[in-house]
Amino acid sequence: MELIACLSNKKVFDDVDSGCFDAFYLGQPYCLKYEGNFLAELDDLAVVVDALHRRGKKAYLTPPAIPKGKDLPRVREAIATAAAAGIDGVEAHDVGVFRFLRTEFPEVRAHVGNFANVYNERSAAVYRRLGAARIVAVSE
Repeated sequence: MELIACLSNKKVFDDVDSGCFDAFYLGQPYCLKYEGNFLAELDDLAVVVDALHRRGKKAYLTPPAIPKGKDLPRVREAIATAAAAGIDGVEAHDVGVFRFLRTEFPEVRAHVGNFANVYNERSAAVYRRLGAARIVAVSE
């Protein structure tokens, strides 16, 4: 089992007691404008990935659930920063983000988030064939 929490920015990271958690999703998938969002503060992202690894924790990046076309360069830059920092995986909710994650960053584990709307085992099988390491299905 892996106990995971979400951290939207470095201030939250600085305030949280990480002791009982195994891993953290970094970023705020609902709004890129969230203050200090790791997807915008790339220096903070790299620092926190390193700090979590030094504590024996895993770090995952969670990009926006519904990225617009204009957001994709920022998302790509965040994934590149996270990959260079040794991120343990990236959660993709959007098929376009998942696609460039698999094509441009094949070394990074790809997680399919619940906003990707995987409702059944056949949908999950498609993502698995495309290289997903973790799939969060939507339950009823």
